[in-house]
Amino acid sequence: LIANNKFGNFIQHPESLFMFTWILSILSYINIIVMFTIRVFKKITGVNSSKLFIIPVCIMIYIVSLFPKNLAKTHDSEIFLYKYILFIQ
Repeated sequence: LIANNKFGNFIQHPESLFMFTWILSILSYINIIVMFTIRVFKKITGVNSSKLFIIPVCIMIYIVSLFPKNLAKTHDSEIFLYKYILFIQ
């Protein structure tokens, strides 16, 4: 879909703008998740500088993202874990 677009024709196709919007929203979501994770680690450890946690948190998110092979396995594991988390509460 994106490979067929040239730089000049990028704005002319509505699906390209849709993909660009989704890419921006996903990057914003990941940025917010990293920010909150770093804030939690900072409060747990009592470290003043948050620069120590940026690279390890990003590496951890990258490694976790490599675990599932497809979306169906992710959904199945979510249902499996949700049963036990709900049972503990």
